[in-house]
Amino acid sequence: MADQFTNQTCSSFADFMTKLNSFVVTTMGWTAEDLDGVGTLGIDTTAGEAAWSKAAAGTNTNDIQVAFQWDAAGTPVSLGIYQYNHASGAGNYQSANNPYDQPTDSGNGAQSTSEASLVADRNCEIGSGGPVQFWAFAGTSPVEYVYVVVETTSGQYRHFGFGELQKFNDWTGGAFAYGYRHTSVAGGSVGVQVTSSYLLDGAHRASNAQKYCATINAEGLPNQVASGMYCIVSSIEQLYVHSVGNDRQTSPIARGIMQGGYRQSIFAAQYGVFPASPLTGFVPGYPIGLMYLDSSLSVDDWYGPMGIMDGVRGVNISQFEPGEDVTIGGVVWTMFPAKKKGTGTDSTGTGNQGMMYRKNVV
Repeated sequence: MADQFTNQTCSSFADFMTKLNSFVVTTMGWTAEDLDGVGTLGIDTTAGEAAWSKAAAGTNTNDIQVAFQWDAAGTPVSLGIYQYNHASGAGNYQSANNPYDQPTDSGNGAQSTSEASLVADRNCEIGSGGPVQFWAFAGTSPVEYVYVVVETTSGQYRHFGFGELQKFNDWTGGAFAYGYRHTSVAGGSVGVQVTSSYLLDGAHRASNAQKYCATINAEGLPNQVASGMYCIVSSIEQLYVHSVGNDRQTSPIARGIMQGGYRQSIFAAQYGVFPASPLTGFVPGYPIGLMYLDSSLSVDDWYGPMGIMDGVRGVNISQFEPGEDVTIGGVVWTMFPAKKKGTGTDSTGTGNQGMMYRKNVV
């Protein structure tokens, strides 16, 4: 179950990251990595860096290791999000390297400290003044995770996070990191824009879109490339029409692909259209699960479900307001829109497309 929850106001980008660092490290017990080799632990607001890791709770899962970069020398808006996988596990961040230059980096997130570059790769928009407030939802059992929701301006939300899948079957990997990307468009199609990406999202695809994708550590899967360490979470069209790209191991290696997730799974197709109702108590939140694609054969071979994200579900929030709680079977969930709740004609919104995060057990 989700063990901890926080909701805090922020005065700046640095204030947001400082408060998030305190929640992740002090409250949740993650390792504050040594960023410079001389004891700057967890966060360096002068350099615009942060890095945290945690021993995974799941069986046969490599530890969760993530790092972050923002433009501390300019006007920061975007938070670059990185995943790496040091063989010795948590607490082995390479302080001689930048957050984006760890030897076993997943390949997503700009190799830069400038805002212009960070916004053009995997990131989450935080806002030039920092968010108005943020929520963080964290769990330790059966898996470790931290999910973050930021309110950038009144009524506007962004999501990013990291953790490990609640896995099914026996395979090596499961640690993941994801950012946020939204394509504004007016009309009822806002929820199915393939250039957007939320949570672990198998609908995401476009030319050069692989650099925005969520990544997940996965090793030794059927016909995965030799020494491969990562998959991206994306549409199979990203593989066949565009590119999945390489990781940033010492010798870069092509990544595999996992499908399904928030917007393109049998769960989303069946339950995403039904509105949750506080009157009837019918709240059909759906799990966010992944499948692995072995594309080496003449006919695609699918494996899975590989696992689901614990502590978060997709949901239609037509009858709920952002930040509103609902209690289901003694568990409190908090509702948010993918970006901004609104009508189909609102190009800045995401209609009733939403997420529900597990807050606590009553």
